[in-house]
Amino acid sequence: STDEKRDAVSSEGSGSAKDVESMSALAIRSRTDIEMRANLVFGVGLSALVSVPVFKTVTGLPPFLGMVAGLGTLWVLTDILHAGEDDREQLR
Repeated sequence: STDEKRDAVSSEGSGSAKDVESMSALAIRSRTDIEMRANLVFGVGLSALVSVPVFKTVTGLPPFLGMVAGLGTLWVLTDILHAGEDDREQLR
């Protein structure tokens, strides 16, 4: 029965069963990669919020500058994370 499914998939012209399996593995890997990136951005953003009082105490500058520094850090991080994604160029 597995061979019949494999033959049916390959006879439809959509690729072999190995292609289908590799595409599903890629989707799982991609989802895991997206979750890791999301957790990284969340962690850095939360750290930026928490570090604002420390920034104010250490530098003596107003807290909004600490927020701007945290926002700039997030901007650079997300730009680096999405640097190789040509399929989402219209979002830049």
